[in-house]
Amino acid sequence: MPAQRTRTCFLVSNIDLARRPIRKRISRLAGPRSSWAGALSGPGCVPRRSDKGRLIARSCTITRRMSACIGCRSGALPPAMSTTTACGIAEISRSHVFEWRSSHLPPVERFEGWCALVGQHLMPTRISSEHEADFPAALRLLQLGEITVSAPRYPDLRTLRTSRMIRQSDPEQWWVALVCTGTKWLEQGGSTADLTVGDLVLLDTSRPYDSGVLCPDGGLSGIISLQLPRRALPVPEQRLRRHVGRPVSSARGSGALLAQFLRGLIREGGALGSAEDASLGKVASELATVFLAGLADATRMVPEATRRQALVREIKMFIRRHLGEPALTPPAIAAAHNISVRHLHHVFQEERQTVSEYIRRQRLERCRADLADPRHDLRRVAEIAGRWGFRDAAAFNRAFKRAYGIPPGEYRRSLITRHHPAGAFSHPAAPRERDGGA
Repeated sequence: MPAQRTRTCFLVSNIDLARRPIRKRISRLAGPRSSWAGALSGPGCVPRRSDKGRLIARSCTITRRMSACIGCRSGALPPAMSTTTACGIAEISRSHVFEWRSSHLPPVERFEGWCALVGQHLMPTRISSEHEADFPAALRLLQLGEITVSAPRYPDLRTLRTSRMIRQSDPEQWWVALVCTGTKWLEQGGSTADLTVGDLVLLDTSRPYDSGVLCPDGGLSGIISLQLPRRALPVPEQRLRRHVGRPVSSARGSGALLAQFLRGLIREGGALGSAEDASLGKVASELATVFLAGLADATRMVPEATRRQALVREIKMFIRRHLGEPALTPPAIAAAHNISVRHLHHVFQEERQTVSEYIRRQRLERCRADLADPRHDLRRVAEIAGRWGFRDAAAFNRAFKRAYGIPPGEYRRSLITRHHPAGAFSHPAAPRERDGGA
């Protein structure tokens, strides 16, 4: 097993630090060589003359390779968007979305390239890993106004942020992290969290922490972090700090809504337009506010409009998950969210449709998608309708024709004819369908 080494990730420094394992206690980690390494991020501070030439020569080489493997939505960043500091670390303007992969660097430079990237685009930390010789990692970063969403993937490692690093550079943010693959542990503020897939955890960039990830199958660990400026949250800091480093399940409630939104942002980030950044950032901030206010028992501090929008999103997500259940009715939905049926209809008033109309529209869309999917060609129309909660075939036929101007059976046949002209495709025999084919 290769010897474990450490790197400190400062804003403009990726210096080769003392090669010793990270200690568990933070007080043992501030070595004499790391003291001048961090000083490079301050004005007028220069490393020792004997180390300066080696530092600049090596970091310039890594910088050129880093610049070649950082890209945006339209491909690699143009030269005008990437400059090099005196210490050789690339300063890249914050665009809509960044992609970075260590595979674009030589194996021996991947770990140092990762440390430099983390220090510049996230925050200064000290990283230790047994995979330094060949460090497979990737980062997708979305900038949505003042909100940042990052999705790093990396092998087993350990990360430390000390008080000294915080004094040098502090983004003054709350981070809400979602574990997607692997397991993670976090120590901050006197709390220790053992996190598994689907857990959410709150992290404070202004306080020291120690964390690590483990991938039992030897793969890559993945998390999604929502980085929120402190001023963006109306919840008092002293209340939030009580919940730092404590795992919260994303299986239901506002946590499930936030987790689903974060996954969608990372999945669809490359297809989003820059004009949508501010709106999506606002939605992310609102969902996080409702989630964190619920943790801190400070829901009343959240604006009424924000609470209503979050509740509507949560209800819609619940409806989409249970579309196939015929018993999905307004009373059942209200009971699942601990609100009255009257309040349920009230929060939907600004949606320009009733709860029942939303359910019907979603069911019809799912039915139409199945009718157009060749994988369901052998299914009767009535079977597809029943799959999505329509118990009455005739009522489904009428609803489908009213929504799309054509009966469902005829809709399916028109797609088959369009995609497979006569003689080119023999469709399996199916029972004769009347009107809508139900």
